[in-house]
Formats: sequence, C-alpha cells, structure tokens
Amino acid sequence: MVALIISTVYRSNLKAMLILPKVNLPFTTVSEFLQTDIPLHIIEGSLADHYTKDAEPNSPIARLRAKAMVNTDIVDAIRQVYMGELTGISSFLGQTRLLHDSFTKSGYCGVYQSLDGLLGGTSIALGFPKGSPLRPKVDRMIRGLREFGILNHLLFLQVPNATNCRIVSRSSSGNLSELRPLELKDFYGVFSLYAGGIVLASMTFAVEAIVKK
Repeated sequence: MVALIISTVYRSNLKAMLILPKVNLPFTTVSEFLQTDIPLHIIEGSLADHYTKDAEPNSPIARLRAKAMVNTDIVDAIRQVYMGELTGISSFLGQTRLLHDSFTKSGYCGVYQSLDGLLGGTSIALGFPKGSPLRPKVDRMIRGLREFGILNHLLFLQVPNATNCRIVSRSSSGNLSELRPLELKDFYGVFSLYAGGIVLASMTFAVEAIVKK
C-alpha cells in the first residue's frame, strides 16, 4: 500500500513536471523589479502617483519613482506593456481588466501580475456626508456581500478570462520564488529508492534461485 501511494504520487508529479510549461519571468515581486532595468509607467494623478511622489528618499518606493515615466497616455502605456517594453502600476481592477483583455484577444496570457502589491491597504469606498444615517446600513450590506463572496463573483463574472492569467506557471531561476514547478533533481530521492528496490529484489531472486538449485 505504501509503495502504491508513493509511486502514484511521484508518477503524477512527474507527469505534471513534463506537462507544465516553463515560463521564465523577469520578476515576480516589487523588490525583484527594482533589480531590473525595465522602465515603469505610472498614471499621472493616480493613487500610485501621489504615493510614490511623497515617498521617503532612498526607500524602495522612491526607487520606483526614479525609474518611472509619469503621464496620462494610458493607451500607449498598455501597448508597450503588451510588447514587453515596460511595466505599469495600476489598480487591481485595472490590472484584472488588462489580464482579461490580453487572454481574450490572443488566447494566451501575454501579461502577468506580480505576487505582491504596492498599495495593499487601499480599497474602493463610497463617500457620505458626515453623520449620514446611510453609512452603517451601506457598510452592513457591503460587508455581507464581501463575506459571502458575491463581490468577487460579480467582478470575475465581467472578466472571466482574467483568472487564466492570475497564476503563471514558470521555472525557478535564482531566488525569485520558493514556489516553482518540480524539476528532475526533485526526483533523485524516489529514483534512488526505486533503483535500490530493484537491486535488492534482484539479489533476493538470485539467492533464492541458487538455494533452490
């Protein structure tokens, strides 16, 4: 039973390793992006623009600002992102729409998202006059929609193809990420176990054959 489980698991992993496409990404996090020479685009007047503009000197955010082009030409920036000439900072909704459009037009993921975010603590909110009695009611409604997953469902209902590009399979190079597809060296242990079992079985068979004679 143990041998059956081990062989089934490793055989499935081996199949996944052979089938899984290997994609070498130039970066997967903001810190890794800072080590590249890829230019950055920030939409002028956006939250990212204000956030990076007031960053502490020599901080990672300030380093992002130093290598960024800040303008309002979003159409040209998207074109350059598709061509692989630059990367861009935008809201989660904007990036989700970009992922959806990329997969819808080409049938494959031409762009991807980094694993971490720059403005993870921000969100979309509604504004009310101070002391408005509607605020607690709307908060309760939004909280319920979020906890039941209805908001995410409605979002990805409009951009269904974005889910195909949310997680990109790639091969690991350097210390880009601890998560990576399995490689041949990952199976050295089970191969050694298999070879040892074959050797022991062969020796046992030979001894039994000699003793029988």
